[in-house]
Amino acid sequence: MPQCPVCQALYDETQTKYCTHCGWSLVDISPIVLEQLPEEYQESLHARLKWAQRTWAKVQAAQHSLQSQFNKGTRERAELKELLLSLNEKLDSHEPSLSGVRSQADPQKAAAKPVVDFSKLQKYLEAEKWQEADWESAKIMLKAVEREKQGYLIPANLDKFPCQILEKINRFWLTASRGRFSLSYQKQLYTSLGGTRFLHPPIWRKFAQQMGWYAEGRWLQYDELDFSLDAPVGHLPVLGDSVVWFVGGWSGGGNGFAALASRINKCKVGD
Repeated sequence: MPQCPVCQALYDETQTKYCTHCGWSLVDISPIVLEQLPEEYQESLHARLKWAQRTWAKVQAAQHSLQSQFNKGTRERAELKELLLSLNEKLDSHEPSLSGVRSQADPQKAAAKPVVDFSKLQKYLEAEKWQEADWESAKIMLKAVEREKQGYLIPANLDKFPCQILEKINRFWLTASRGRFSLSYQKQLYTSLGGTRFLHPPIWRKFAQQMGWYAEGRWLQYDELDFSLDAPVGHLPVLGDSVVWFVGGWSGGGNGFAALASRINKCKVGD
């Protein structure tokens, strides 16, 4: 097949008048007609072609540069996200002991447990609004351990997370998805691959591949996940973006999931 003289894209000369990539006219002037044209006009045609080729090369170079900057920005965003989570974990590492001091100072307040409402979660799941249900599940978990103000959990929160809350979230997801999505399935596969409370990167990546969180040689971001029943088994829930743990392949996300899976196992959720 012939190639466009500007961008080198292949085209069907019987069907195409203009290049679908760069827009260049692909209607050739016959050699006989071309010879009869003034030399100045022939030179102008040649100059026009050279100008188009240079312009196309500049456009391609600019696109490549923009793509490189975008990829760099994505990597830097991922690194910053991991750094922020790590700093938050360090800042909150003493929170359990501080909570104990507050509890002794106000026994009545310590005895009170947050009231968790599952009605929105059930509504979203029944309507198969999987992404809304995912975020609502994350909000429930924040509410259960009074971390709504912080907006995220740390492994220390997950190590002592209420078993009843995990059991209900898992049961609702399992029922609504007809066995396709659940925390218990995620835990089962993770442990069957050798996953433990402490993160092992090779196991984490292998597990993520089967979950559909790692594909085509890269980790997917939250907004790239498949919030439909066509997703791989166990693909959901992921419990919000950077709330309980986060996709993306970084150690912070893996450590958070390892803590969650360990707690699910201890609570015998889904057994």
